[in-house]
Amino acid sequence: MSEMASDEADVNAYVHQKWLELTAGVEASIKEKWWNTLKSRYAEDIRKYHTFLHLKRMFQHMESLSNEIQNKDAVSYAIFFHDVVYDAHSQENEEQSIKLYNEFASESGISDNIRNILNRFEKNIVSCQKTNTTFYDQRFFNCFCKYPTFMQHRHFEKSTKSKLEVIY
Repeated sequence: MSEMASDEADVNAYVHQKWLELTAGVEASIKEKWWNTLKSRYAEDIRKYHTFLHLKRMFQHMESLSNEIQNKDAVSYAIFFHDVVYDAHSQENEEQSIKLYNEFASESGISDNIRNILNRFEKNIVSCQKTNTTFYDQRFFNCFCKYPTFMQHRHFEKSTKSKLEVIY
């Protein structure tokens, strides 16, 4: 196995483990069905950025903010589903990702609390993208932090910009 194939296998295994941990209470057939959906979507040939490597980096960043995150399950579902639908020519990727998440949530019995959090989050992200708000990925976690304004300060943006560019 080449080094690149080995790295890709490691990333896939890491993301799969996150999925298994997150969906531990979900019926096995539903968990597997949606894992296959996620795997096929994030492996599409047209994707250069929104791949499992992107998800792995987001999970690692979430772990670095573990003391700030209020609902780790909601953040984890948002990481998995925020870019699951991708069409470079569409302005509706996020809306379609919300629909796909809601299908999963209905099938798996995810709590209404998590569903409501994610639907509000995704609508906020759609609004940011349509108005070309900067630092889209950096602000991803802002919706889930105990003290969300910490990510809006210029100091944060200036001090973490280069680190976040690497992460995202």
